[in-house]
Amino acid sequence: MYDQNPRSARGLEALEGLACVARRFLPEPSFALGYYAEWRLALAERGWTKRPTMGQLHNAMGIIEWERGRYDQAREHYQEGLKVFRDLGTPPMPRSCSRSLGVTLDAMGRRVEARRCLEEACDLHRASGDRVAEREAPRAP
Repeated sequence: MYDQNPRSARGLEALEGLACVARRFLPEPSFALGYYAEWRLALAERGWTKRPTMGQLHNAMGIIEWERGRYDQAREHYQEGLKVFRDLGTPPMPRSCSRSLGVTLDAMGRRVEARRCLEEACDLHRASGDRVAEREAPRAP
């Protein structure tokens, strides 16, 4: 049996696992949002808002919201995740968040902002030497 207290390390692991399983295996991935939200709150209570896990969590929530067509909520999550990764200087994740944010802004009809984000993602891919990701990245509108 795992410790269900979200403040414990095992409680955090349990929330992460529940969110991942719900997202992957339930017919409606949005059920995972509740677990992700609880996990985010537990991380915040521990003062872990500036850790890669928090950025990954926002990215995952952004993906779910984007898939549901809730672009404004997706944009907010991508922006939060991008901020965490930039603050930490975590190389690959800002590229992913910036690309996702650009695609979301494009879907919202915000072409100028989308273009800026997608160009930034391409620049980050180029700077990292990841030619495959650079080539496969969505192009600015």
